[in-house]
Amino acid sequence: HVELEHRVEERTRALTDEVRERQRGEKLQAALYGIADLASSELGMEDMLRRIHLVVGELMYARNFFIALYDGERDSVRFIYFADAKDTNIYEVDREVPAASMRDSLIRHGRPVRGPAHEVASVLQVPSGIGLGTPALDFLGVPIVGEGGVRGAVVVQTYDPAVHYSAEDGTLLGYVAQHIMTALERKKLQAELEHRVVERTRELAAVVGELREQVR
Repeated sequence: HVELEHRVEERTRALTDEVRERQRGEKLQAALYGIADLASSELGMEDMLRRIHLVVGELMYARNFFIALYDGERDSVRFIYFADAKDTNIYEVDREVPAASMRDSLIRHGRPVRGPAHEVASVLQVPSGIGLGTPALDFLGVPIVGEGGVRGAVVVQTYDPAVHYSAEDGTLLGYVAQHIMTALERKKLQAELEHRVVERTRELAAVVGELREQVR
């Protein structure tokens, strides 16, 4: 009887874990589809990034959420999105920061980092032993990797002692980070195409104007 109960408990736990795993997979799939849809939408970059923030918030605690991009040619880092409950003005959005001044950054590190601020600072070898801004009670950052190496980073962090990021959260954020990069590239191409269309339209309008003048 005791052995039977033990087997039932084990099977129940296995089924529960299986259901949770399936639910997590469905959530991730929905998030990735959502990001792809945003990339092909007519939303501007700022609105798209705000919506991506909401998508990540469906997967994990993401009240504090940052996206930074690395420009290899200019050797600079630029925060294209920054939302933080405590340090609202620590980074100016879209301002270039020389990468040389961020030798201890996640982008330089090139690998996922997770844990309290002091542990993360130790891993990243921050000289002062603490990062910039209010120390997070838990931090999760993943690099965006593309052709040529690290192209940026995505970060979530919390000041709530009840919130902790797991290794599984790191895996999910890693998937999301790569899709964010794809969305950014698609949105950039879309903007460039629209710009070329506008320029071509202006050129054609100028030619038509000249022809009309000649006819007169």
